[in-house]
This record gives sequence, structure tokens and C-alpha cells, in this order.
Amino acid sequence: NILPNGGSILYVVEKLWESLSYNQESDIFFVKPIDGIIGKKFAPDKGHIGMDFSVKEGTPVVASASGTVIFANYTTNNGYVMIIQHKNNYLSMYKHCSALLKTTRNFVIQGESIALSGNTGTNTTGAHLHFEIWKNSQPIDPEKLLIN
Repeated sequence: NILPNGGSILYVVEKLWESLSYNQESDIFFVKPIDGIIGKKFAPDKGHIGMDFSVKEGTPVVASASGTVIFANYTTNNGYVMIIQHKNNYLSMYKHCSALLKTTRNFVIQGESIALSGNTGTNTTGAHLHFEIWKNSQPIDPEKLLIN
């Protein structure tokens, strides 16, 4: 960029700031919710709309992105489940937990502990975390959005 005649340090600082900043409203980043081996990948054609992390029961689960807990309760099929609403119409879901550490309407920060992995519900075959990401009511392959 060419400085205007008689340019100022303020102009330089503003241009530097513009080049370094990004539009936070459109960007969202997800981190892995748990340290574990991926046991089952996203396969919507086979009815699996998330990914499974094979872990020991009681392994800490963290919020994949910051947001508001909109569901935290027990369900027959998926056991203890937590759903977090994120900006830009994203949802993340954490299923088969042994314990939930947050309740509905809690705001959680990315990386904050929210649950413990488990083997709860009738739709499970062993200790693991089933993790889903949705955008605009459509499931998305979490591996395409995870930054780590």
C-alpha cells in the first residue's frame, strides 16, 4: 500500500491491524473433544453421522468450540448426551458419556471439561465418545472441521 501524502503512523497501524485481523463472525474452529483413537469414522450412508473415539471410561471430554449448552440429559439410546450451540448455526453433540459436568444454559469455553466418556445407552458396544457436528440442521464430517 502507498501511504497518502504526509502519511501518519496511525494510518500505518490501522493498515497493519486490518491485515492481521480476520472476520471472527465467519470463522469457527473445532478442537478434538477427547484424546483417543478414532474407532469409527463419519459414514452417513451406513447410518453413522459422527465419529467415535475409543477411550477408557471416565476420560475427560472437552468442548470442541465455545458455546451454550442447549441439552444435557440422559436418553435411552445414547445415554448421557450433551449438545452445544455454537455461532453460525453449528451444533456439537457428545454421546454415551458416563457423567455430564455442565447443565443446560451453561456457557462453555473451547477446551473446557464438559463430561466424562462412558458406555451409556442402548446404542453402544463399549466405552467411547460418539461426537457429531451439525450446521444448519445437517450433519458434517467432524474430521473436516477439527484443527488438531
